[in-house]
Amino acid sequence: MGRCVRLQKMEIDHLLNVEHGSIRMACNLQQDHYAHRADVLGIYGQNGSGKTTMIHALSLLKCLLSGDSLPQEAVHYITMGASQACMMFEFTLEDAGHKARAVYQVTFTKQDTNRLAVAEEQFKLSVQRDDGSWPALRTVAKVNMESEDILLLPRTRGKWLAECTGQSSAKLMVWKLLAFRSGGSFLFSSNLQKALTSVDNEDARQLLLLSIYGRFSLFIIGTRGWGPINMNAMIPFYFRLRNDNFLNEGSIPVDLIGPTVMPQKEYDIIRKTIEMLDCAIDKIIPNLQVELVEVGHQLLSDGSRGVAAELVSVRGANRIPLRYEAEGIKKIVAILQILIEAYNHPMMTLAIDELDAGIFEYLLGEVLQVFQKRGKGQLIFTSHNLRPLEKLPKQSIIFTTTNPKNRYMRLKNVKANNNLRNVYFSDITLGGESEELYEQTNQYEIANAFSKAGELNG
Repeated sequence: MGRCVRLQKMEIDHLLNVEHGSIRMACNLQQDHYAHRADVLGIYGQNGSGKTTMIHALSLLKCLLSGDSLPQEAVHYITMGASQACMMFEFTLEDAGHKARAVYQVTFTKQDTNRLAVAEEQFKLSVQRDDGSWPALRTVAKVNMESEDILLLPRTRGKWLAECTGQSSAKLMVWKLLAFRSGGSFLFSSNLQKALTSVDNEDARQLLLLSIYGRFSLFIIGTRGWGPINMNAMIPFYFRLRNDNFLNEGSIPVDLIGPTVMPQKEYDIIRKTIEMLDCAIDKIIPNLQVELVEVGHQLLSDGSRGVAAELVSVRGANRIPLRYEAEGIKKIVAILQILIEAYNHPMMTLAIDELDAGIFEYLLGEVLQVFQKRGKGQLIFTSHNLRPLEKLPKQSIIFTTTNPKNRYMRLKNVKANNNLRNVYFSDITLGGESEELYEQTNQYEIANAFSKAGELNG
């Protein structure tokens, strides 16, 4: 059996509008921790109630596991009035038939008004014994990023790290402080991960495996990518391609207002991506195909030869530039290849914010149900469209609450024959849950406010 990492649980404290929130994936609820089948989670709730906050948390996780610096805007992520924000993620890991459970915890702090930094990180691990039993989680490494005299806690782990990597404690300390100043992780920094690649040790292998997951199998699509599509200016092509056992993932912006001049490598990636999505797109949008039409060559700013190409929509004999298609079609084209990857690969975790924006609700429900029934990877999404509540099992849906100290919950007392959408509406209007799901509004107050606001305009 090959490698696999699966996200099991997420917990955040003092991040944006969430003082505390905890979410368990559906497979974790069923104690099916190592299942190589679809694990879908939809997050629902009113505007500003913490749905996107969980997507931001996953974005921060990807940055840390990938050895990247935290984004500049993350300095504003700590809840107003709090001095720190914390995140905790639980994972199951498999490698060559060996199973493990891991917990990664990280604490953030503001170093100044312009930068968010990792103040502390901790990695815990439990490896299944040969008899199938599980020992308690043990601390592999706890890092105080600001400390200049203690590398790891417990101190013996600092000596272990120096011995197994062949690096001096002083050099490792320099790497740690560099990671702190750059706003990144030390445990998953490129320097340390490179040093661990030649280490034949269980702890090192699991750290490396989690880093690989973060770099190549954890994929986040935020709402920032939808803006250029809405303005009909650009489409971000999200992709994850394999070539000779090498994974390449990311996104490439392609102009919608005219041909895009791009390096040959990017042109080849988009062309390969379109080949893959054309196997499926006409099953989602009947009779539609997409082509990348080469219209010439042009020198790039570095003097290299670039390819000028334009995206074209093809419906039978009709060919038009993709920019003239509907917003929802362009969004599907942007995300379809990466969605196909998550459908086919158990180690893939794909998180999409506002998946429903611009997509016909019936189609959205059909696609999610297909993924749930036959897929292999993990899909996390936020949505305002309630159609998925009628198509997905109740354990695949999380709702936000009005309580910032307990921000996420699943509905209770939902019977097998209940329509979850109807139960949700009933709980909003009548209550019945342990937490309030919606901060009530009043139609008469809204109408009165509209009238008064209009009077201010003469």
